[in-house]
This record gives sequence, C-alpha cells and structure tokens, in this order.
Amino acid sequence: YGVLIGTVASIVFSVFAYQLFMTVYPDMPNKEFEIPAAELWLNMAQLLNGGSLASHVQTFCIIGACVGAILSVCHDFVFMGRYQRYRGYIPSGVA
Repeated sequence: YGVLIGTVASIVFSVFAYQLFMTVYPDMPNKEFEIPAAELWLNMAQLLNGGSLASHVQTFCIIGACVGAILSVCHDFVFMGRYQRYRGYIPSGVA
C-alpha cells in the first residue's frame, strides 16, 4: 500500500506545487527558467516528423558504440586473472 499512498500523495502535491509555481512565474518557460526535458522531447518529435540530425552525428554514434564495446570486452575478458585488480578502474560499457 505504500506505493499507492505515495503515488496519490505525489499527484496532489505536484498539482499544488505547479499551481503555486505558476502564480509566481506565470510566463513559464522563459529565458531564466528553461525546461530542458521538454526541449528534448520537442527535438525528438521534430526529428521523427521529417527533421534532420546535426552533421557528424552518425560518426559520433559509431565511435561511441565502439568505445562502449571495447570497454565491455576489457571489463569482462581482458582484466581477468592476475589483472583483475584493475577491473574496478574500467567503467561499464553500458554507462
């Protein structure tokens, strides 16, 4: 029941907090308070509706995937046995 109580309480609290915030800052979003998460969703919607990516994004994605794969291989296979003490210094390829 804790999850249900927390969910209901957060709904009530978030509506109250939003109304309070909008009375103080009625012109939201503005230059002082931008909403980065909303901008991300807007950019994704524009991209999916015929927009285009910035130049060199594909190259960056390929390089990032290769680095992640190399880190994962190093973490799981290279730093084994006597090199296992270095394994804690290799970040996860997923991260």
